[in-house]
Amino acid sequence: MVKQITDKEKIAEFLLKSPYVHLYKFMYMEPHLYPNTIWHASYDGDEIKAVSLIYKGREQSAFYLLEDNNKNNASEILEAVIDTLPDKLYSHVTPGLEAPLEKKYKVTSKKSQHTMGINGDMLVNNCIKYPQYTYKVNERDFETLYDFVQEINPGLFFSREMMKTGKYYMIRKNSDIITTAGVHFLRPEYKITAIGNVATMPEFRGKGYASSIVASLVRDLWNDYEYIGLNVKAGNEAALKAYTKIGFVSATTHNEIIMEK
Repeated sequence: MVKQITDKEKIAEFLLKSPYVHLYKFMYMEPHLYPNTIWHASYDGDEIKAVSLIYKGREQSAFYLLEDNNKNNASEILEAVIDTLPDKLYSHVTPGLEAPLEKKYKVTSKKSQHTMGINGDMLVNNCIKYPQYTYKVNERDFETLYDFVQEINPGLFFSREMMKTGKYYMIRKNSDIITTAGVHFLRPEYKITAIGNVATMPEFRGKGYASSIVASLVRDLWNDYEYIGLNVKAGNEAALKAYTKIGFVSATTHNEIIMEK
């Protein structure tokens, strides 16, 4: 049975059973985003087995269908909602569930992503190699960091709301920014957060700057957040190695797909 679900706490309770599978759904629980969301659940009796998220934004709409365990229930949701989806979609979908979408939409971009979660903090301190050059930054520095991140990763989603979290860092030598890192969102009520906007100048890669700044950020988050996750593009072995060195482990894989009818 598939039906729309509006109870925010019941949604969160289900998502927290597999926090890294559903990591980025928690971003849409932020007060400025949640009113534009529509959630559906597949039930077995009274038990939720799978959940989907539709976000209808002014600039971009999104669809999340992520479920490692109950894929038949997730497919049931997709069948129920597919005709209600916006014409243009940014989506995260568990591999094997995307076929109906790809029949209905033209795929303009598709890439595999690993979601990783921190497995402990024993390795974190050893990775902080550049503390003397690491600075915490705030919302007033948004334009500077935005320009830097877009130079390294053009088109990467980075908003002023993210910097309002107060969890953004940069490594800087003299007047040059070498690397940045921050969070996509903080959900303290659920003790979950996602690291993002990690960008390093090409000439400084492979020297431990990215792992150092991410480790500094993890150390800042550690006492307040039980679940600290991030996404890494499949095939980016350097990033996977750097995050594993800090203490992250791969938790799940999904397809990030941009499509339009």
